Amino acid sequence: MRYIGVIILLSLLGTSSYSQPSLVATKGSPSYGADYIQWDGVMDGYMEVRIALQLDNDEASGYIEYGSNKDRYDLLGEIKDNLLNIYQYDDYSKIMGTITGDIGNPNRNWLWANEAKTSKKSLQPKQDDNNVILLFESEEDDLFLRPNTRSINSGAVHSDVMWSNYNCTDQNCAIISAEAHDGHEFQWGDSNLLTLDRNDRSYTRSNTVQYASESYHDSKIAYNFYYPVLENEKFDGWIERQMSTCKTNYRTYLDQAAEGSDQLSFKGDFYISALDDQLISGYLNWSCNNTASVETAPFIYDIDRSKFYAIGDLLRSDFDYAFFLEQFLKKEKKQSLSDEDYIIRNALKKKHFKHYVLNQNGIVFFTDFNILFGRRSILVPYTEIQGFVDNKTVSNYFKKKA
Repeated sequence: MRYIGVIILLSLLGTSSYSQPSLVATKGSPSYGADYIQWDGVMDGYMEVRIALQLDNDEASGYIEYGSNKDRYDLLGEIKDNLLNIYQYDDYSKIMGTITGDIGNPNRNWLWANEAKTSKKSLQPKQDDNNVILLFESEEDDLFLRPNTRSINSGAVHSDVMWSNYNCTDQNCAIISAEAHDGHEFQWGDSNLLTLDRNDRSYTRSNTVQYASESYHDSKIAYNFYYPVLENEKFDGWIERQMSTCKTNYRTYLDQAAEGSDQLSFKGDFYISALDDQLISGYLNWSCNNTASVETAPFIYDIDRSKFYAIGDLLRSDFDYAFFLEQFLKKEKKQSLSDEDYIIRNALKKKHFKHYVLNQNGIVFFTDFNILFGRRSILVPYTEIQGFVDNKTVSNYFKKKA
């Protein structure tokens, strides 16, 4: 029971009990036999999917499974000239959607669409297993990269997101490449330096962290979580409790929902803003397609001491940090509002920068997610509070970054 953002997953109904063809277990790209196809991948970069098809001349029949719980639906259709066109059925033999694709190119995405063609989702072939997050830093900001997904997050708190194809060429990500949505490309290799053409900044690789994932799907609920793994009992236990609470809350919502309501789907994700051998900081966030709200759980965690830190644990007891931060954030917020247009300025006036994490430059305070302007953040530079920091682990982290 684990996992851990803002993206709607699936809107499917029903389960199936189709008899599974005899298949050989595989990883990655489709596996072909004389009379079968097995394809493992992800839908829209998040939901785990397996497609298994038994072939009889041009006809194809089988199943599709969603999530770690392997929620299964029947498939029936045809394959002509390597082009796949199959229908997905519910328990009542009603068509739920179609899957199309080119089986002659194992690395090409397939497409799922609902019956009305109003919802289309990419089916991406699963790459070789790689559960390492890469962190890069420049003087201005940072990059947070996860292999084999579509997102590259840069900036202190998701200030920029570029939908990209990001791949490692080996298990340790010694060489990576990616393509941004605007066509720019970057590569990182043996020089340990990444150059991002989009803004001509150079990033150095700072650290790595492992992550895991869990997905679940049935007729009423679908979710997918990504979450960091430290193999630290207290930290991993906290992650577990956060996700368990999230899933319980949504189950409660389902129990109160009217019969026949749409499937509830949500996604959980995480972001790491600071990491070394002694310390990790970042946040978990999750959302649901029945509400615009996004819940946030920030953390600053001392790995050696197995301890979570609040802001008061970082600063000297004789320092009136509450007053200092109130004045600092008020001033910076006023300045940032002057640069916004009227609509966003009015929306931001009511928002509080109540969450905080560490990054290489100081303490970052940020808002809840808002569908209009995302998350906005204010950096309190380490240089502003350096004389008042009274935490050895935190001080050591900033000294390494100086």
